[in-house]
Amino acid sequence: MPFKTEFLRNSDISKRMTKFSGLFLLFTSLAVFANDPASDVSVASPLAEMAPFFKIGASQPIWDGSANEKLRPIKKLVESRTEIDSLETFIESYLSKGLLKKAALAQNQLGMRHLTLAQNGNVENKAAHLQAAEKAFSKASEFFNPTSMPIDWARVQKNLAITLQDQAQTLDQNDKHNVELLAKSIAIYHSVIDVYKANGDMRNTAMAQMYLATALQDRARIADDKASMDAADKALEIYQQVISALTKYGCPQDRDVAMENYANMLVYRAKKEGDPTEMLKLAVDTYRLLLKNRKRGQDPKAWAHIQANLGRALYELANSGNNPAKNERLAESMAAFYESLKIYTPDVLPQQHARSQVGLGFTLFEISQTLPKDKKDWFFIEALVNIVEGSTALTGNPKLITDGKNIIKQLQKTREPQQGDSKSLL
Repeated sequence: MPFKTEFLRNSDISKRMTKFSGLFLLFTSLAVFANDPASDVSVASPLAEMAPFFKIGASQPIWDGSANEKLRPIKKLVESRTEIDSLETFIESYLSKGLLKKAALAQNQLGMRHLTLAQNGNVENKAAHLQAAEKAFSKASEFFNPTSMPIDWARVQKNLAITLQDQAQTLDQNDKHNVELLAKSIAIYHSVIDVYKANGDMRNTAMAQMYLATALQDRARIADDKASMDAADKALEIYQQVISALTKYGCPQDRDVAMENYANMLVYRAKKEGDPTEMLKLAVDTYRLLLKNRKRGQDPKAWAHIQANLGRALYELANSGNNPAKNERLAESMAAFYESLKIYTPDVLPQQHARSQVGLGFTLFEISQTLPKDKKDWFFIEALVNIVEGSTALTGNPKLITDGKNIIKQLQKTREPQQGDSKSLL
């Protein structure tokens, strides 16, 4: 049975199951995906994630707010995949009837569906979806123009620039095509910004500027040359403008995204400076301001991400120049990493957990070098345990992971904890 027909049939059934409508739709949709060779959704993982929210044999599901958070991205993928066939049919129909504007708008929607699947679906299908998105946005651009339909043109062009930027991110950093794609993306963003400004749309101007800054940020990371440094400096300048504009126009969530990107760029740029201290201090201050704006309970993952970035920035600051407050900064870095690990657990967010472990490990090692003998050994061993465990987990190599676990066991045998844990020793 064709995918679309099967999905609609299951959807119709789900509507009659009011008690479990949302979940039933999800599960039946995933079941259809399992038999679809072009599937973009993994069935096993979502089902496993949902299992804790149900009690076998119970008349009512055990449910809480976190279940909705897990459902939302999966539902978005399902919807995007199912809408592609319909949009392609609509486009053919519109073109046959000479309804060119409707066809162009549908092409833009088609591009957005492919872009969603590229950004959130299976990695194996990412390149194909990005190519399909680029084709769809390019087709839409053939109808719209910046003079007669400026806002529609700007919207489609922005989507095309995002697609080109994402394509660049899939390539090796040394790939020449990487630079070309980013150059195209940057040029498009500039044109889009000009159109939004000319039409007095300052909020979308600020958002397009933020996209431009992210593209410049990507360009800055390609090579260690003057062009990269110029891109980094320009990105920092634009982020400052964007933060100011989004604050003015009352867009706190978008402003916080810009602030985090700004702080990340400061840390990156600081590493290229002879004296990075001032840039790193500004980055630390920005992360701390973000933590005041974004509470743990509102968005735990985002909160943990900021804590991890703060930990890295404080580590870099502690080791920048002849820092008289080195020990204090290291203690703060350690505390930030520990906070991130409260959310970055190995079973839920293994990659993030591993990165925070490594960062914590290096921080603990630096601390060990400043302590007396009776405390030094414990911190040293704890540092090695974190670095080995985190770095082996990041490799994904079964042999290295096994070897790492064996090393950890040996290290743990020699570990002699002092009174209290590492957090209470400073």
